[in-house]
Amino acid sequence: MTAAVAALWLSACGGGGGDDVAAAPNPPLGGAPAPAPAPAPAAAVGVNWTAPGPVDVWHSLSSSDDGQVMVAGQAQAADIPASLLSLSTDGGQTWTNPAGLPGAIWIASDVSGTGDRIVAVNLAGGMFISNDRGATFAAVPLPAGVVAPAFEGVTLSQDGTRVAAVSMDGPVLAGTIDAAGAVTWLTPTGLPAVATGWRSIDSSNNGQVMVAVGQDPAAFISTNGGATWAALPVAVGTPPAAVVNQNWYRVKVSGDGNTIVMAANAFGGNSGDGIYVSKDQGATFTLAHTLTADYTGIAMSADGGVIAVTHSSNTAADAGAGQILLSSNGGTTFAPLAVSVGGTAEPDAYWRTVTMSADATRLAAAKGRFDTNVSGPIFLSTGSRP
Repeated sequence: MTAAVAALWLSACGGGGGDDVAAAPNPPLGGAPAPAPAPAPAAAVGVNWTAPGPVDVWHSLSSSDDGQVMVAGQAQAADIPASLLSLSTDGGQTWTNPAGLPGAIWIASDVSGTGDRIVAVNLAGGMFISNDRGATFAAVPLPAGVVAPAFEGVTLSQDGTRVAAVSMDGPVLAGTIDAAGAVTWLTPTGLPAVATGWRSIDSSNNGQVMVAVGQDPAAFISTNGGATWAALPVAVGTPPAAVVNQNWYRVKVSGDGNTIVMAANAFGGNSGDGIYVSKDQGATFTLAHTLTADYTGIAMSADGGVIAVTHSSNTAADAGAGQILLSSNGGTTFAPLAVSVGGTAEPDAYWRTVTMSADATRLAAAKGRFDTNVSGPIFLSTGSRP
């Protein structure tokens, strides 16, 4: 509750000082006290928006469970040394650039549940870790023989003790993190022997269920923290038919590991033909939304009940407009969100990334197109769960 809202609430309740005591209302028949009026419900998240964040070419967003610690990655392809990692510890109201990090395309990050541990990766092959809520970062030594992979995605377990990352035409890395932040790398098995265009990875709260996807296309799942992997077939329909034409670009996993959401992008071939959702840890999938588009970001509540997906207008198939799509029924249906700040509608184009608090009461989305340096602010929405 803000100070202004608290003051109004106190005023309405007779608070704020003074010695006068208001007479108690007459009780209803039967002597029971009059019920207090129910507070007005807050608007659902995604209805009201602000844009206090800095304007830049954004590529990635991540947040702590409560949405207070947020990390945003810049991607100015025309001026890579100027691209920085940005950090907020007040829910996106103010932002800073942590010291000691290089300029690079900050392509992905993840934040532990409490926000105390942060891992960020850049396209130049650097992985950096913070164990103090972003106050300081240190480079993470990579496994022997792995030199400057073109990182594409990274994920942390909720308690910050497990990490995994993927890189373009490089390895899938998985490891454990000790209390001091030191990473012990595993030797994953079951992954493709040939180079794979990995694009995204995500994990359950405990870091046991991990899903990695690539544009080749490739989809693999681990249920033991990244130690062993198996191909994840994606099939839809009755009888199920294998989906073979998707250049997977983004994946998101619910807290319990049961809900998996995947979408594709034109990198490597065709645009994605929709949003694919599994509610049983990948055993079966549905094509939940059939819009052909270049999908760019996925966020999800911890229980898998609320899902947000962004796509950009990089192709004619998008009918010239990107969108933020929201599902409040676990991925059964999706509907576009209209973004308006101060009464001014935001054009729906080039949405690049999205993040959500665990309880789906905070949402952040940003625009960016790194090949043409399309920029925009970070848009924030808070409210009740939709």
